[in-house]
Amino acid sequence: MNTQNVWRGLLKVFSFGLGVGLVLCLFIIAIIHYENRPKPWSKTAITAEYTGFNLDRNRHLMFFYSVKNNTEKEYTVTGKFAAIKNGQYVYVSDSHGNDPPLTADYSGNLIPPGRKIQVVVTANMFSAARSCEDEMDNQKKEDCYKEVRKDFDSKVPNMKGFAIIDDIDRYEIEFPDWRRKNQTDEAREKAK
Repeated sequence: MNTQNVWRGLLKVFSFGLGVGLVLCLFIIAIIHYENRPKPWSKTAITAEYTGFNLDRNRHLMFFYSVKNNTEKEYTVTGKFAAIKNGQYVYVSDSHGNDPPLTADYSGNLIPPGRKIQVVVTANMFSAARSCEDEMDNQKKEDCYKEVRKDFDSKVPNMKGFAIIDDIDRYEIEFPDWRRKNQTDEAREKAK
């Protein structure tokens, strides 16, 4: 056997092995990249439904929402709180040492799979002219609350709800516009 043929054979085997190794490395890199890609944002994993409103002791408007975990695992509510204005998220932060204009009591609340919790959003930037709890008559109290809601809506006409943006789990939890529920309630009352 000729040494030149042996070297050619070894070179072919080495080239083939190098090619297979390179293909395996590229395959492993593709798998790692695929596994570590950002997952898409979900608006349905955690959902919120408007349930009502009230005034706190400082006459600030409080919006009540029922937040449901639609996933198969427990979820701890975390993320940045935002108001939805003109279709955009406007993050609410306390940059000047003052009370933020809106607050929500959600941080750290655990929601088991398929269960709901209540989240309260407080509009600190709005204070009602009077307390509706002073009214003894239920109809007058209801009229007072309608007046307060109308006053608030006129002061923030571009605000269309709230949201929690969870960058870690990539959930957008949208708290729907409180006016939609009010319109449905009024339509239901007219139909009676």
